[in-house]
This record gives sequence, C-alpha cells and structure tokens, in this order.
Amino acid sequence: MILRHHGGVENRDILDFSAPLNPYAPPREVVMEIERAVKDRIYISYPNAMYSKLRSAIADFYGIDSEYVLPLNGAAEALYLLLLALKPCSVIVLEPTFGDHAATLTSLNVLYIALQYIERPYMWVAP
Repeated sequence: MILRHHGGVENRDILDFSAPLNPYAPPREVVMEIERAVKDRIYISYPNAMYSKLRSAIADFYGIDSEYVLPLNGAAEALYLLLLALKPCSVIVLEPTFGDHAATLTSLNVLYIALQYIERPYMWVAP
C-alpha cells in the first residue's frame, strides 16, 4: 500500500475537501439495505461484471442508452481508463489537485507536467 501525504489542515472548524470522505453516518435507508443484504446473503453471489441492471437503471433514469453508461470505482479508475483510451504522450496538470494524477501518469509512462496555480507555500488563513 502506498501512503500519500494528506495535506489537510488539522482544524475541526474547517471543512476539508482534500479527501473524498464522509464524516457522517450513512442514512437510515442505506443501513436498512445493508442489513437486508446481509440477511438475504446476497454477498455469496458475485456481481455481474457488466453491471447490466445498474447500467439499465441509470440509463432509464437519464433517458439514454445503457451503452453510454460506465459505472466506475471512483475518479482514480476513471482517470486510469481515460489515459488508457487516449494514450497521451504528456499531460499538464494544475496543482495542487487530486493526488492520483502523478502516480497514475507515471505508472503509464506518460510525461507528467505539473503547473502550480497556487504559490507555494500556501497557507489558508481563517477569516
């Protein structure tokens, strides 16, 4: 496992959006669905790798064809698949940003060009 620098500020009065985490408990409906899923033992069946039902439900909701729906496991997977499809030689990335850019680009032998748009060292000062 690769540990990355978080970069957040240790101040509980500040909302930290530097990591995609939810500090709140899930809604009761979600907890009930998890309990039902465990009771019904749906975890013994491996999900359909094509996500047919999910893709169909999303497509129906948005009124589009399901072939245009691609469920992914977050932004990191989307970035990786996009780079595999486009096969760029180099990418310019505005920093600071999502931490997986550099690691993903480097792993695919794509030249990573960092462009700082905030002067370093940057220190946020509370109003």
